[in-house]
Amino acid sequence: PNHNDTWYSLMVKIYKSLPNFGNAYLQVIKNHNGELHSLYHIPALTMKPFPYVEKSTGLLRYLFIQVQYVDQYTYRVDRIFTDEEIIHFKVPNHLTELMGMSVFYPLLRDINMDEELSKWLEGYFTNNFNAGMVIQQSNTHPDAVERNRQIIQEKFRGGQNSFNVMLLEGELEIKSSGNKAADGFPLLETGMFNRDTILVCAGATLSVLGIRS
Repeated sequence: PNHNDTWYSLMVKIYKSLPNFGNAYLQVIKNHNGELHSLYHIPALTMKPFPYVEKSTGLLRYLFIQVQYVDQYTYRVDRIFTDEEIIHFKVPNHLTELMGMSVFYPLLRDINMDEELSKWLEGYFTNNFNAGMVIQQSNTHPDAVERNRQIIQEKFRGGQNSFNVMLLEGELEIKSSGNKAADGFPLLETGMFNRDTILVCAGATLSVLGIRS
């Protein structure tokens, strides 16, 4: 297919790129007669597809921008290709048609979330976790206290009631609560992880959106 690769070696590059990055790109080189001359593999991490609507035809077209990264969040444009110059192979991605999804991406996401949830759970015991709470009700008849205890158990005890909200008013007061965890769950880092992976699936980068850190 080109001066550097045989057909076999070119296919190996494509099959390596697809599971790792979800995408593979080939540059199409034509001769002066418009006939196919050669095919060159372009590393997937350097390519950014950008869709646009062609004004003359109203058709959806693509520009493929090859970039060079300056740092983790910034890159400079190296070359721009039309969709007639690039063959784009993609692993099916239910989130977007713009980019393919790496076979390993869901695994990495699950590993990351499992790790962070484990840290969060460990945080409970780091902060002397003691499940449950003590609610005090002052100046109330013992029968009323017992009724309130039964109502609270029915509406707020057990996993099936874990998202119910309790509003304390009147003479009810929480005296102690063991449901406190240390700061073992990095909400900010996890939020940024979710943001970055979503942007990767959408084919966008932080610098395109004006985000530097």
